Amino acid sequence: MPGRRIVELAIKAEPFERVVRRIAGGDNRFWVGGLMGSSKTLLAAVLRKRFPHVWIVIAPGLSDAEHIYDDMVTYLGEESVQLFSEWETLPYERRSPVSTITRSRLVTLDRLIQGEPVVVVTTPKAMMQRTLARRLL
Repeated sequence: MPGRRIVELAIKAEPFERVVRRIAGGDNRFWVGGLMGSSKTLLAAVLRKRFPHVWIVIAPGLSDAEHIYDDMVTYLGEESVQLFSEWETLPYERRSPVSTITRSRLVTLDRLIQGEPVVVVTTPKAMMQRTLARRLL
């Protein structure tokens, strides 16, 4: 619970409030700089709290995505965040993907189809990998 309390305090902090006001005012193209460490994910958590939509957070690599996912779970709770992992096997390899990755990807896609206001943490590679057609899911 302490992580969720931090988000509630950050929502009221002037720098975060300024970003929220700009987005609420329709300003959808601006630069936020000077954020270090977990303050980036704290801003994402504040935005998710203020604007409960689907949010996609794209990290440069899998280990970055896992760190962001852990931070977001601390700030928002596990029910609000989903890790969309990348396949660890190549299409032509003769082995099955890891079952936890398959489950993670399917659960993420199902939650998106259901319209849940979830934060999806992923990587460019995971975003480019093919999925089942919506009608099959």
